[in-house]
Amino acid sequence: MKRTPFFFVLFSFIILLAACSSIDCPLNNKVQANYCIYNYRGDSIALEDSLSIVINRKSPLEDTVLINRISGKHMFSLTMSNNQREDEFYLIYWNKEEEYIDTIRVTKEDKPHFETVDCAATYFHTITDVWSTHNIIDSIVINHKTVDYDSQKKHFKLYLHIGF
Repeated sequence: MKRTPFFFVLFSFIILLAACSSIDCPLNNKVQANYCIYNYRGDSIALEDSLSIVINRKSPLEDTVLINRISGKHMFSLTMSNNQREDEFYLIYWNKEEEYIDTIRVTKEDKPHFETVDCAATYFHTITDVWSTHNIIDSIVINHKTVDYDSQKKHFKLYLHIGF
């Protein structure tokens, strides 16, 4: 008779432990597009001079610097917007003598992605088109259309006129 409450408490404790679950939110939940840099021959190259990436919200007074003067890199990553059909940003490339500015526009479709109600909502993207000016950019090619948690994908191949 005296063992019944002990076994009842032990059984209830085991059931309570089994009912609890851990939250399985992804640890690396960044959704970023990767831009890999190539020369006009198709060879992967590292930037010799500095490159900045800037977005313009609505006026020149509201510029936002996303990447400031990187060099020696062969790739950069940018987060895509969640509520705009098109992202527009500017590449500013400085060599020893001059500054070159190019515009890139990426058209995409946003898809909400939910792991669980306990995790923050993220958006995956499907790239539909890309356009650029051609001051330092020779061409830009979509390599992988789906932007998700996979940080190893090379979403864009950015071919530059490197001869400066």
